[in-house]
Amino acid sequence: MMRANLTDIRQSLTEVQRRWDNAKLKKSLVFWIAIGAVVLAVFLGFSRGGWMTEGNASDMADSAVVELSLIHISEPTRPY
Repeated sequence: MMRANLTDIRQSLTEVQRRWDNAKLKKSLVFWIAIGAVVLAVFLGFSRGGWMTEGNASDMADSAVVELSLIHISEPTRPY
């Protein structure tokens, strides 16, 4: 019984390998797969990866400058 199962598995794997070897991708399919990969990478980069637009980066830099200047103004000066 175990021998028959192994033979069936080998035949199935051989069939899958034969079909994979015979598969031919068309240029249009490859193009759309590449476009999908780019869209997915951009979506994940901006949503989860921490990427940001130039406008958001500029706003964050401006608010950091204002915050640091307020901290600097509020600290008393110490003579050295």
